[in-house]
Amino acid sequence: MTLLEVVVATFVLALACIFFGSAMIATSDAEAKAARHTQSIMIGNYLLETMRRDGEFWDTQSSNPGDWEWVGSSCSYPSNCWTHNAQTDPNNSPYPAYDDDLNATPLPWHTGFPFVSSGATPQPYYYVWRADPIDQNQFSGDFGVASLEVELYLASDPTDIYVVRGLNREQ
Repeated sequence: MTLLEVVVATFVLALACIFFGSAMIATSDAEAKAARHTQSIMIGNYLLETMRRDGEFWDTQSSNPGDWEWVGSSCSYPSNCWTHNAQTDPNNSPYPAYDDDLNATPLPWHTGFPFVSSGATPQPYYYVWRADPIDQNQFSGDFGVASLEVELYLASDPTDIYVVRGLNREQ
């Protein structure tokens, strides 16, 4: 009888260890996914703020229209009105224009540039971004409003695509 009790106790203990081990693996996976999610949102917000703080975003004042990022109020949705980008990334490489076709298959992904935010450098990522004018008749005043969208994924997990949206308004 004692031998049977030992076998049953060993079986119950082994079963408990298997359940505990699988719970630890699931917890580690969830923690890694949460870290990727947090980093993706951080990158998305950084790119969105890059668009919002672009001093040339609404520029149509240059004497050379080829220098204009925004081609002017004659351009309206669904046309994209940002033909190039006057800014450069932290590595001094030119940013792509805010005109990616978000309905293309496959998407025209840009390789992300390294930057430091909150003391951390993000892992490699890929992104697309787009700015579209919003119908000015919906607003009072003579300023422009654009909807901004950034889509990105981390190289370590290309199956999770994160989307960040915002607005930019002419000052």
